[in-house]
Amino acid sequence: MGLPIPFDARLVILTADRIPGGTFTVAAYGRGASAGPWFLSRSWATEGAYGSIETLIELPSGILDGCVVSVAGIAPVLGSVWCAIKLRLRGPGAAVDAAVLGAGYLTGLNTIGYPAGGRPNSGLVVPAATVVSVGDPAAGADWTYTVPVGSRVRVYGVAARLVTSAVVANRVPNLLMDDGAVLVGSALNGTATTASLTRDYVFAPNAGATITVGAFIQRNLSDNWLLGGFRLRMVTTAIDVADQWSDIRLTLGFAPAFAP
Repeated sequence: MGLPIPFDARLVILTADRIPGGTFTVAAYGRGASAGPWFLSRSWATEGAYGSIETLIELPSGILDGCVVSVAGIAPVLGSVWCAIKLRLRGPGAAVDAAVLGAGYLTGLNTIGYPAGGRPNSGLVVPAATVVSVGDPAAGADWTYTVPVGSRVRVYGVAARLVTSAVVANRVPNLLMDDGAVLVGSALNGTATTASLTRDYVFAPNAGATITVGAFIQRNLSDNWLLGGFRLRMVTTAIDVADQWSDIRLTLGFAPAFAP
């Protein structure tokens, strides 16, 4: 099963309106004509002015098994965005939209995908959430989680506690995602934690603006997919040798590396 993709094809994501403060993400997977299974993910800003956004994603030739578009960072009160997913072919003449793969209203609470609702048991759209505990690092060190080889995960949320020493400094924890070397995503904090404090950080999709209530700090996290070998890690500027991270909990959705 799946949709055959000819050479020189593109996935076209068309959104009818622009809403400030959000991020669109498209994830697609399939089987190459000769290179085997593939998976790709792209993100872009929803922007602020009215008008449509057309995003083009280059596809390998072969078979498209599934794709999904989601949006994060938009409060539900701002409404919905009309979204269409098309397959566009580039020939010797003008480009032609060969098929509409999915269309509907997109909000921070739902996705648009092909096949409609996602491939059963693929885990592409809504894999079941699993809470993963990360061991406490040594004092003065940050923490890292590496996605197991043969898996891919959807990051639903990250929570961790930072206890700072009496040394005066402005610690700024930032959550980074990389492929083992190159940065592929981030949730920058921008809120400093000073000396002799206990702070509980939560990074969650659709959190919107930073919320600070007492010892609780919540930051927005875009809807991300990470492949096997990719890392989710905390990097704290000005961390002191006696500062301590603890109670690290990751809420993740696990799926096979590629759909069968």
